[in-house]
Amino acid sequence: LTLEGHSREVNSVDWSPEGSQLASASYDKTAIVWDSISGEKVATLKGHTDALRGVAWMQKGDSDTETDLGSKMLVTASDDETLIVWDG
Repeated sequence: LTLEGHSREVNSVDWSPEGSQLASASYDKTAIVWDSISGEKVATLKGHTDALRGVAWMQKGDSDTETDLGSKMLVTASDDETLIVWDG
């Protein structure tokens, strides 16, 4: 399975806590959430003004459902000197 969608290099990836989604961070200033089975984009996260350097998931609560970000939070780190917490 090859995931394509960023316009620049990808420099960080992380699996969701349940393993059914993958998040990628790129120098193109975006993070993309992917369905790890189909390879389809679930969401493109925009909000940083410079390259992303990292992405990480965190489970919240006890729910095991995954609709969009669902029961998870995703954090992205950027060269714009900010972190964004994306809360499903």
